Amino acid sequence: MLPFFETRPDGSTMHPPRYDSYPSQIIIGYRDEISDEDKQLFIDVTEKHRRNIEVLVYQEPTENTIMALNKMKLGRVGGLL
Repeated sequence: MLPFFETRPDGSTMHPPRYDSYPSQIIIGYRDEISDEDKQLFIDVTEKHRRNIEVLVYQEPTENTIMALNKMKLGRVGGLL
């Protein structure tokens, strides 16, 4: 991110993007049971802080979520955190 801020149409501010495109991201929020209100809050906050993202909600017990993630081929872009 750049060290400057821009104002969004909703009045909030954010750092402008540094690059034209970014790699795909996976943002995971999980809980064995979640209310519709909490699920919508997670979606709203995630979408507000990320551009061009589609939030998918996978509502399964933790063990099923871990098994599903273990089947994915995930990669890392960039250096160390």
